[in-house]
Parts: sequence; structure tokens; C-alpha cells
Amino acid sequence: MFFNGVFIFMCLSLVLFPGLVLPVAFFLPSMYYIWSGRMVNRRFLLVSLAPLLLAIIPAFVQGAIIYGCMLGFSVIQKVYVDKRRIGLCVLLPTLFLVMIFMVFLGTKAYMISKGPVFIVNQWVHQMMDQVAGVYEHMLTKDQLMEFRINRPAMEHRIVVLMPVLVTLMISLVAWLNLVIVSNVKSRLVLRNWRSPEWLIYVFIAAGIMTLVPSRPVSVVGINSIGLVLIVYFFQGMAIIAFYLHLNRWKLFIRAIIYILIFTQVYIMLIVAGLGLFDAWFDFRTRISNRKKET
Repeated sequence: MFFNGVFIFMCLSLVLFPGLVLPVAFFLPSMYYIWSGRMVNRRFLLVSLAPLLLAIIPAFVQGAIIYGCMLGFSVIQKVYVDKRRIGLCVLLPTLFLVMIFMVFLGTKAYMISKGPVFIVNQWVHQMMDQVAGVYEHMLTKDQLMEFRINRPAMEHRIVVLMPVLVTLMISLVAWLNLVIVSNVKSRLVLRNWRSPEWLIYVFIAAGIMTLVPSRPVSVVGINSIGLVLIVYFFQGMAIIAFYLHLNRWKLFIRAIIYILIFTQVYIMLIVAGLGLFDAWFDFRTRISNRKKET
């Protein structure tokens, strides 16, 4: 009953105070899965949908929309967790929220009669204004001047890579919830997951697109490479998890390793490269064979 109360409280809080609760709400999908296993289906569905009724109050419409998105995300992930389709457990919920984001972006652009790129440029510029405000109290005068000189180029890169950045953030939320669920559902073994072999051809095609002189084609190629590398990043994480599990590394050390991976962009790229080259080297088989030899 305590867990049920916590779940209901989180759902209502997400509608009433979305700004305060949103960071915690990223764990809603895993809580949804765990809680759904303890409730009668009809009762569970009614209680889960109940917070959406607050949308009739104008002040809570935004929170209700956010909660509805997270609830849809949770339902999709639960369906494919039950089917043990690990790849789809991350892919489909991510696509769901990306599509919602695109609809929101298109609607906002239509309302002010501007293109979606204009809206994204505005968002990025406002974000960089906040970063600049923080940097004014942290950087030296020379560093601050260098930041101001490089800022237009940085904003341009962020706008170009916006599809990849949004997809990466959402997919990380999906993966993190899947990790939590895998500790509850013992038959869901993430460390053995690998991406489809045909994905390497998508990566090669995307690389060729980046060389095309046409800017729209090259931008699509750059974003396609980024999206494929996200998939290979999760495959690289599975290889690392496989190695740590096989050698029985302690939880504390594993936590430090994962924190380092997620806080260092270059390490994330190395992990994605590990997943990419796994198509040729099959690292997990090599790790298992070496373990048997010792």
C-alpha cells in the first residue's frame, strides 16, 4: 500500500507541480511497470488515468499534458518489456515522445507563422543566455570573451544537432527505466542485447550523406550518424555490463564507472565506438572465452 500511495502522489504532483516534480517523474515508467504488477488491471487503469481529469482546470493543463506523455511512454515500455523486446522497449517510447515534441514544435511554429528552425533557434538562444549568465560568475575575462566569440558557432551546432540531442535525452530516460525494471524482471537480461546487423549499412549510408555538397542532405546525414551512434552506445553499455557481471565487480565500482561514462562526452563516444566495432569483433564472445581460459 505504501508503494501505491507513493505512485499516486507522484502522478498527482506531476500534474499539479510539473516544474518541481519533473526530474523525479523521469522514473515514472519503471514505477508504472512495478506498480501495474500489483494491481487489478481495471483498477490500475482507472487510477492511472484519474490525474488527467485535472486538465479541466486551466492552470493544470500543462501538467496534465506532461503526465499524459509520461503515461503513454510508460504504457508502451510496459507492453514491450512483457514481450522481452529490449530494443523496442527503448526505441518505441523514444519515438513516441520525439513525435510529441515534433507536433508541439510544429504547432508553436504555425501559431506565430514562423518555421520550426526559427523556434529552435529561439530556444537555443535563450538557453545560451542562461549559460552566459552562469559563466559571468565562473570564468575569467579572457575565457568569457572567448565564449562570446564562439557562442554563435556553438548555437548553430546545437540547432543542427537538435534531433540527435532530443532523441539522446529521451532514450537515456527509457534505458535507465529499463535498467530498473530488469532488476525486478529477472528474465530481462540487458547485457546480452545487440543491435541488428543491418544497422551498420545505415551508418555507412549516413556517412556518405555527410559528404554530399547539398547542406540539407549533409545535415540529415550528420543527424543520422548521431542517431545510429545512440543505438551503438547502448550496445556498448551492454558489453561493459557483460564484462562487469562476468568478473563480478562490486556495485560501488560499477556505479563509479557508469557515472564517469554519463558525465564525460568523450567516454560516451568511446562506448558508442565499442558497440559499433562489436559487429566485427563480437567482444562478449571474446570476453567469455578469455574468462574460460583463466
